[in-house]
Amino acid sequence: MATPEQDSSTLQFDAANFMLPATNFVSLRAGMTFNAFTLEPFIDNLLDTHVVTNYNFSIDPGTGNSRLMRDFTFRPRTYGLTFTWHQ
Repeated sequence: MATPEQDSSTLQFDAANFMLPATNFVSLRAGMTFNAFTLEPFIDNLLDTHVVTNYNFSIDPGTGNSRLMRDFTFRPRTYGLTFTWHQ
């Protein structure tokens, strides 16, 4: 179903709007406990996906015509290690 911005019969219609594609986001996390501490390696965005997840337009308040489109996407692949100490 189209949003009002995508429906040409509404006053909010904007031909520059488009439907966002489906996304996949894969994360891995594992952990091991050794007596009083836990180690958990992780990887977020394992496939390093950069599909557009959202967007918006800025409008020049002076003219109302100049537009800049900003895209938003997932953060690049991130990996690390979580260390927890239990007392």
